[in-house]
Amino acid sequence: MKKSITSRQLALINGISIVLMTLIAGMIMAGIFVPLFEMNQIEFEKYMNNKQSLYLFGIIGWILILITDVIVSWGLFRYYAGKNL
Repeated sequence: MKKSITSRQLALINGISIVLMTLIAGMIMAGIFVPLFEMNQIEFEKYMNNKQSLYLFGIIGWILILITDVIVSWGLFRYYAGKNL
């Protein structure tokens, strides 16, 4: 028997995904990428040689943001699919 997702469950999934996306984006941009934009080329090369794992963490964060964005898009589509607007 196929169990369907209720509107409340979809709203909860969307809300959690949006909050998670916001937290990840805040940590990634404030902690990792903003300092990169303020460096000159020599500082940037030293930073990348010393902290490659931190940069990789930033890339993984962007991938998680993309995944949560797809979840939110799917959830909103499902939420509004049954309503005739």
